[in-house]
Amino acid sequence: MPYISSSIILQLLTVVIPQLEKLSKEGELGRRKITQYTRYGTIVLSVIQGAGSRSAWKASPRGRDPLSITRGGRSGS
Repeated sequence: MPYISSSIILQLLTVVIPQLEKLSKEGELGRRKITQYTRYGTIVLSVIQGAGSRSAWKASPRGRDPLSITRGGRSGS
């Protein structure tokens, strides 16, 4: 999912930042560069998501799943 998010963010930035818009119109070389930026953005978003997940797990009481939707926060039966 970080790749999809990064791709959407970069597409939106292409409209806002003139250098990216110019790069996107340069043909194959420009598209390759934008793909490279998307991959770098994916790494950044993955690190942010990982840190958020880690802090959520750390903040939860022992034996409870902070992301669970079941009653009481426990997963399983």
